[in-house]
Amino acid sequence: MLSLLTVLVEDTQLTSQALNSDGTPRRPMNAFMIFARRRRPQVSAANQTMRTGDISKILSKEWNSMDMVN
Repeated sequence: MLSLLTVLVEDTQLTSQALNSDGTPRRPMNAFMIFARRRRPQVSAANQTMRTGDISKILSKEWNSMDMVN
């Protein structure tokens, strides 16, 4: 079972910002990019023969089928 600390560390790694060459922070990832970065390894493992573009289409369909929470 994952501890809360493990989840927080993983989320921090997913959302941490890299710096541009001039030292300013890069623009943060949007919610879909964070979702795709976290979900892509699972989808890729389940569909090892698929190309990257096809996996992106699956991720997009999953994202669009989610209910929006206010």
